[in-house]
Amino acid sequence: MARSIVYNLLGMSIPAVIGLVALPRLAAELGPERLGVLTLVWATISYLSFLHLGVGRAFTQSAAGAHPSSDEDPVAAIFWTGFGVVGSAGVAAAAVLFVASGVAVDTLRIPPALRGEAVLAFRVLATVLPFLVSTPVLTGVLEARHRFAWINAVSIPASVVVYLGPLVALHFGGGLVAVVAVIAAARLAAWLVTFLLCFREIPT
Repeated sequence: MARSIVYNLLGMSIPAVIGLVALPRLAAELGPERLGVLTLVWATISYLSFLHLGVGRAFTQSAAGAHPSSDEDPVAAIFWTGFGVVGSAGVAAAAVLFVASGVAVDTLRIPPALRGEAVLAFRVLATVLPFLVSTPVLTGVLEARHRFAWINAVSIPASVVVYLGPLVALHFGGGLVAVVAVIAAARLAAWLVTFLLCFREIPT
């Protein structure tokens, strides 16, 4: 338990420190209007996280109390049920966001000069939304097995890329869409690694 607490504290503190350093530079490079759009993208990620419907935490509790039989680990069945429910909600929300990005941008009164960039940025976000929403189910598998070191070994580098990757994209001439694409790619890579770790922990 002590080790798990240390891992989780590191997982929260290291990205926070890097964020404090990176965000002022990111604000200066993007400018106030594009930073505002990026803030809306981050807010959308936070608001739509409710689509995991608490399944991640419920799964952690259920999986931690499950006792494998001689034939098959029951956690596998629990996992696919929760993953299917949350994944379906994520796909539905992604489809709505992708189609309605233009309407959302107009409703938010984003400056006309940035409309095209903003719409494309939200559509990039929509393509990875199912993965973002289903991540808690994956981490729930590892939390149930007390693999907090694995979780933070993935989340810390991903968080670092989320903050520093946009600066690299801007340095090489990228714009708002490139920034959102880097953030999306970092989250997608973290999802993939976590998914593989789940199969390593529970091969069934």
